[in-house]
Amino acid sequence: MGRQDEGTRFMTLRQLMAQRMGMSDVRRCATADDAALLLRLLYDDEKRVGDNAAWVMTHVLRGEAAWLEAHRDQLMECAMQTTSLTQRRLVMTLLLECPIEKEQLRSDFIDLCLALMADGEQPAGLRSVAIKLAYRQCRHYPELLGELRDGLLMLDPSELLPAVRCSRQKVLKAMSTDGGGMVRSEL
Repeated sequence: MGRQDEGTRFMTLRQLMAQRMGMSDVRRCATADDAALLLRLLYDDEKRVGDNAAWVMTHVLRGEAAWLEAHRDQLMECAMQTTSLTQRRLVMTLLLECPIEKEQLRSDFIDLCLALMADGEQPAGLRSVAIKLAYRQCRHYPELLGELRDGLLMLDPSELLPAVRCSRQKVLKAMSTDGGGMVRSEL
């Protein structure tokens, strides 16, 4: 798309996000330059717009760790506030791209991750991402790591779907082998 002022570009993107989208639409509708506009669209009143904006962000912001890190708190807020399970999973997937240091701990977001991890009614993809994010935050504090370990051990592997079982195993292994130094690519 050619250069447009921000207001026009926002409306154009919103119209695109309001439609059913395929992968070819994702590739041609937005770039990393549209990240701030896509972030605004996450909060749209129309579920499809917010879900599609999150989906597009997972593609156009892959490898854009600096931008994601700068907007981590906004993404965490979105994950906590949205009622859309699809949007929550996609936004939390984006958060996996951000480093989470000890000073950036958010107890409200940890609580969300722990609750989603334990809730058997949640979709497997969302629970799996929640386990990974819970670990990446809790690993800085032994008492939180213990709470996470206890929560993971309470999950009966025979009752878990493969994605959740795999995330559980990897996090438990990381806790036992290296004391929490697992990096994103190992999750």
